[in-house]
Amino acid sequence: MITKKVIDELYKRYSKPPKGIEYLDMGALMEHASASHNLELTDNGELIINSLDQTSPFSRLELSRIHAIVPFERSVAIVLPNSILFLNKKDSGVNVHFKPNPTSFVDKLKWLITRG
Repeated sequence: MITKKVIDELYKRYSKPPKGIEYLDMGALMEHASASHNLELTDNGELIINSLDQTSPFSRLELSRIHAIVPFERSVAIVLPNSILFLNKKDSGVNVHFKPNPTSFVDKLKWLITRG
């Protein structure tokens, strides 16, 4: 099961892109998710996820923006700078996690004042 702790670890571990797209585990992505999601790699360095609506911002991803591809038991994670796509292995289901914006010191102070 993918927990908040696992998601936080993915953002932390893969905070920077790899040195090149050849370091991405494209084999795991294609092996586990290609059939369910009708994945395509274009000549201009894009990953097209055909199981998503074409109007989705996640239907076409530049490979240079992908920080990591991590297989799990039931899904494959595509780690991006501010979000993670979880592509189901068995069906065309997709879950997206958006990285929360960090809370500023002023916001925390306002919250403390309004709370009390």
